[in-house]
Amino acid sequence: MKLSNILIAGIRLTEKETIHLCLTEIENMLQANRRSLRDFPSMPYPIGYARNQHHNNLIHNEMAYDKEMLAEQYNTTYQLLTVYFLYGYGGTGKTFFWTTLSSGIRSNGGIVCTVASSGIASLLLPGGRTAHSKFAIPVPATENSTCNIHQGSELAELLKVTKLIVWDEAPMCHEFAFEALDKSLKDIMQKNLPFGGNIMVFGGDFRQILPIVPKGDGKIGQYNDGFSEITIPDEFLIKNYDDPIHAIVEATYPSLINNYSDTDYLQKRVVLASKKEIVDKINDYVLSLIPNHEKEYCSADSIDKSDELLNPAFALLPPEFLYALQTSGTPNHKLKLKVGTPIMLLRNLDQTDGLCNRTRLIITKLGSNVIEAEVITGPNSGNRTYIPRINMSPSESPWPFKLIRRQFPFIVSYAMTINKSQGQSLHHIGLYFPHPVFSHGQLYVVLSRVKSKDGLHILIHDNDVPGVLDQPSTFPRDPMDNIRFTAPFIVQKNLLQVPFSYHRQWLRNYPKYVLFHYDGEIHFIRVKTLGTKCFFADGLNDFRRAHNLNESMILRLVAGDKNTIFTVHIDGPAHHHSSLKPIIYRRRYIFTNDMLQQNLPLTLPAAASKFVYGSKKSITIHHRLSKSTKWPLTIQHDIPAITQPWFNLIHEKNLRPGDEVVFYYRFHDHAWELLIRKAIEWNNNNTDLDFDE
Repeated sequence: MKLSNILIAGIRLTEKETIHLCLTEIENMLQANRRSLRDFPSMPYPIGYARNQHHNNLIHNEMAYDKEMLAEQYNTTYQLLTVYFLYGYGGTGKTFFWTTLSSGIRSNGGIVCTVASSGIASLLLPGGRTAHSKFAIPVPATENSTCNIHQGSELAELLKVTKLIVWDEAPMCHEFAFEALDKSLKDIMQKNLPFGGNIMVFGGDFRQILPIVPKGDGKIGQYNDGFSEITIPDEFLIKNYDDPIHAIVEATYPSLINNYSDTDYLQKRVVLASKKEIVDKINDYVLSLIPNHEKEYCSADSIDKSDELLNPAFALLPPEFLYALQTSGTPNHKLKLKVGTPIMLLRNLDQTDGLCNRTRLIITKLGSNVIEAEVITGPNSGNRTYIPRINMSPSESPWPFKLIRRQFPFIVSYAMTINKSQGQSLHHIGLYFPHPVFSHGQLYVVLSRVKSKDGLHILIHDNDVPGVLDQPSTFPRDPMDNIRFTAPFIVQKNLLQVPFSYHRQWLRNYPKYVLFHYDGEIHFIRVKTLGTKCFFADGLNDFRRAHNLNESMILRLVAGDKNTIFTVHIDGPAHHHSSLKPIIYRRRYIFTNDMLQQNLPLTLPAAASKFVYGSKKSITIHHRLSKSTKWPLTIQHDIPAITQPWFNLIHEKNLRPGDEVVFYYRFHDHAWELLIRKAIEWNNNNTDLDFDE
């Protein structure tokens, strides 16, 4: 009994009893602070002081809680704590934690569902599957999506008895996927709790590359928009080189000629770059060094029939145009392969055998319709499989139609993009940066792929300061900054010059056609090159007529990085008439005559006939650098026509098929004005195309 309780009760104590109780109280307070009266030799110690059963006051204090109250509190709050998130950097042991957690529950007879956002990450989990495959999440998921799980199905019964659901690489999935699973589990479990009361453990690393939102605004937070400079230590840099691609390949693949068929050698190394076209150049270069026989495989491309029904113009797309289309996640039209070439899958073929998106293999045989390859990553390393051609389409088409490409579902992987490297762990990595790292987390991802700093080699060029890498702190302020250019449409020549800053991406592989998408219509435009210059040419005259563009215009063209389909915005004439002139001094476009045949009179269309007033027998013609002349009119089948003056103009100006004569009407003097557009002769001696000024 405490001394305070004794005093309140009025119990009389002897002096010795009072001293004993006081010393006991003091000893209890001291022990609560890890001290004792025995630490003070001058102080007496309570006689017969009864210590706790553990003879250790620290243990006693930790076990002195109200167990019944705590049990009730635990049972109440446990039902609410069902969602957890494990966050950790790359290489900190998240996969080890998943393995330990699932092993502990499964060893006691419990069921654990282990899933990941990507196929390559799911291979590292015990019994792992992709989340979309395991839970039948629709692709793409929308705000109203639910999983394709029916009440009473085998999958629904499995989820009812599941003790734990582990979802790795969760930040790589869109929120709609989580919401779809949440709604479905609430329905299956008949509980209005998060995920139906199932215990969910999410994991991931927010420092890695975020998923791309198609057609997003590119903004994360404006308060820290801009660029930051990251200085790379000299020990990682490759500084002395003549050819940057040769230098990074030599550093990453030393003695390649002696090891090009060594599986262990190829399994441990790769070159990483930020853009697909850079990766293609490196792969082509390395492939050219391999002495084995090369075989080329071409795709069969078509457009989805539903798109052709909606817009019949798509059915007229030439095959050459479809072959030139390239986008992420889809192989190119031509695949050049050799035995011993490392490849990377672009689709999930058979997850149970480890054939997932981003799985790396090595080609062992090249057939006509199938390719034999050996898996070199994941728990299924060493397994051989046959890969056929399949139909593929980009999940988010960058074009106004759906492209169907029948090709082998892989790419050569001596080099790969940074995005594709997520989930890979390698001994030797070469980082090739001809351009700044341009999105959130890319530099972090590439540096965390290598197991040791001794295996890291970085080559940076096209920078003012060697070893200094510009990296945006977020995305560009305007997502269209890198994919927009403006150019004058020189109507007099039916020509548009593409700035070098844009067409340099096409060097050595210029497309034959591009598409202009304007006002709901599609126009095919021929691409022409002259020396180091690139032009949009044939087809512009039809584009101009279809949209009544009769003065020099400024065209603003928006397209993807290597895209050949442009959304066109017209900003108006490049040269406006002076606003000081009265309106009667302006001219009006009437019609354009194509020089298809040179031996026929010029017949005036209906649009021109209304400017031939009354019984007028001639019209006044004005041409630049020439005096005004009278052209007599003749009537043929009630249609005004011009004969001899027209033939004289053809001879004088040496007009040929492909040339055009444009007619304007001038209101102030009722004269007709001519503008002649000569067809362009594409040869290197043509200096008339130089209109950069």
